Amino acid sequence: MNETKAAIIKMARERDLDDPEARGVQAVKAMQTTFPEAMVEDFKLTGGAQFGLPDPGDEHVIAAALKTQAQALVTENLKDSAAICGHLNIEARSPDGFIADTIALEEGGVIAAIRKMRERLKRP
Repeated sequence: MNETKAAIIKMARERDLDDPEARGVQAVKAMQTTFPEAMVEDFKLTGGAQFGLPDPGDEHVIAAALKTQAQALVTENLKDSAAICGHLNIEARSPDGFIADTIALEEGGVIAAIRKMRERLKRP
């Protein structure tokens, strides 16, 4: 969530929006409130387990997926994650692929949600 907050702050700064830090904090809080079941905080890399990711800072993502018995891991980093996830019986998915499948499952609801989001935009 720290990386997500930092990315939101960076995007807000690049767009010269008011109070980028508050926007980052608010966005993370909204995600945590909306999807509390998605928060995985009580896991550890047991026994110094390493999964072989090039960036050791990403090891916690695989550990959290294992802790929750996730069926899929949505990541931009398919190159590094796909083989490891495959060995762990977790499907590595790109965000675009995941979103496309989600839209296909509930097309009407997604269209309504996108319309609502579009109506909130002041500077599309």
